Amino acid sequence: MPGLPDDRSVTERLGLSRPSLPRHVWVDGEPGLLLEWDRRADGWWGRVVTSEGGQAVESWVRADRLRPS
Repeated sequence: MPGLPDDRSVTERLGLSRPSLPRHVWVDGEPGLLLEWDRRADGWWGRVVTSEGGQAVESWVRADRLRPS
């Protein structure tokens, strides 16, 4: 409905049958893998996987910290 927040994912809003493929990004200068986007009240956030000490770490990161590869 107009004026109400849309809680659907980008994939659902665009009517896509499957999510887009993950893509390589830089997170504060370190390599990462962007899995999905989320629009929140304070802007866009990306769900990324990075490596810390040889371990995969999944986190939500503000879009202004992400750069395309």
